[in-house]
Amino acid sequence: MKTKQERTQATARQALYKAFHGEVNFMTPTVIRIGWSGDKVYELASGTFIRSKIFYGVSVVSAEGVHCPVLSSGGFDTLVEAEAHIEGLSK
Repeated sequence: MKTKQERTQATARQALYKAFHGEVNFMTPTVIRIGWSGDKVYELASGTFIRSKIFYGVSVVSAEGVHCPVLSSGGFDTLVEAEAHIEGLSK
């Protein structure tokens, strides 16, 4: 596990880039924030995809850039729900 000093914005971006091969999520292409929650890296993003209202997505990977279990990532109707999900990742 990375130390707190090693958990930077740059290393979080690197892990996401590795996991997703530099591709943008077509459902939620607008990145709101990238960060750490516990020992996991997350990307909080938004988009409308095929809906008329904003949809929020949380993509989660390990520090090494490996996808975490499917249950870790998810889509949410509100920013509050997405933020609560991110908070729960560290537990």
